[in-house]
Amino acid sequence: MKLRALLFSAALSVPLAAATYVEAVDGELSNDFIEPTPVAMDLGSNLLTGGLAGGESDIDLFRFSVPVGHHLTAIRILGFTGGGGGSFLGLQSGVELSSSPVPSASFPDPIGYAIISAADAAVDRDVLSTITSGPPFNGVATLPAGNYVGWLNETGLASTYQIEFVIAAVPEPSVPAGLALGLFGLLLGRRRR
Repeated sequence: MKLRALLFSAALSVPLAAATYVEAVDGELSNDFIEPTPVAMDLGSNLLTGGLAGGESDIDLFRFSVPVGHHLTAIRILGFTGGGGGSFLGLQSGVELSSSPVPSASFPDPIGYAIISAADAAVDRDVLSTITSGPPFNGVATLPAGNYVGWLNETGLASTYQIEFVIAAVPEPSVPAGLALGLFGLLLGRRRR
């Protein structure tokens, strides 16, 4: 019986494998800022794998939704090869970018971003805090439920990437905390009388 309980608790500690999008299998990601490729993401670990030819012409745009009652808790760089000094990974709220992402055009604004590289992949670096540190997200720790557009671009050499997006349920208030809050309200109500 103890072995069964141990196996059950071990199974619960393993992250959920949610969705995977692989460009080589699922198709090239869009380069149209008005129609980013929809990528399904669910609770758990969602993998996005693809490549960039380098230069302005190959831009990977995708959109995803964080469901109600959930939040995006991490964006980890699991794999990266090639590229110059690093590739651009941007994130903006909505279902399309605010303007064309071609570097010679006007820059979509506001957008949170990080420059990703092989050094990030070597340590599975979480770049969410870098992306959310400034406008438009202004330092939020996690991204709430909503629609988002991702933008990957490499203006130097060709590169490949594997990025993990982690979606988790927003924790419910605990029962003891709810009881304590209720008791506090009762005591406060009695005191006013």
